[in-house]
Amino acid sequence: MASRIFDFFDKEKKGVLSPFEVQTLFEATFRGHKVTPQYIAEAIKYAIGDGNGTMTKKQYINFIKKVMEKELYAI
Repeated sequence: MASRIFDFFDKEKKGVLSPFEVQTLFEATFRGHKVTPQYIAEAIKYAIGDGNGTMTKKQYINFIKKVMEKELYAI
């Protein structure tokens, strides 16, 4: 599922999201949750880690796995 979501936002089909696409992806990912722009910016920084603002499919999938593990342990 995460892979298909990434592909939807990868408009140029290069396997890498631009900073704008990353922002849009995270806004959609966290839709329905009370998140601030700061939270999204922190989530992007946490997911990417390299600071260039772009994100690969692998980085996104690893991020989603980390978030899901964190959520499961928080219950």
